[in-house]
Amino acid sequence: MIALQLGGGTPLGKSIEQLQRSVTSPVPQAPPPTVWRPDSVWVPDRHLPDPVHGTVLVPGHWERRLSDREYYAPPLTICGSASGQCATIPAGVHSPPPEH
Repeated sequence: MIALQLGGGTPLGKSIEQLQRSVTSPVPQAPPPTVWRPDSVWVPDRHLPDPVHGTVLVPGHWERRLSDREYYAPPLTICGSASGQCATIPAGVHSPPPEH
C-alpha cells in the first residue's frame, strides 16, 4: 500500500490548504442599509396606463420631499405589459406622489 502524506510538499496538499483557507476566510459583509430620511416618502409599486406601452409597472422607490408641492424622484426603469419594452424615466422634480 502506498501512503500519501497530505501536507506542504505535494500538489494535493497545496490544493487542500487553499480550499481550507477559502472555507475558513471571513464572509463578506453586506453594506449598511440605506438610512431613511425624514423628508422621504416610500412610493410602492404601481401600474399606470400608458398610451404607448399599454400598462406600465412603476417600481417602488423613495422620493424626497422638497416642499408641499414638489418631490424629487430618482431615475426609474418602467416596463410595459403590452409591448414588453422598458424605458428609463430621468430623475426630476414633480408633484406629490399619489396617495400621499
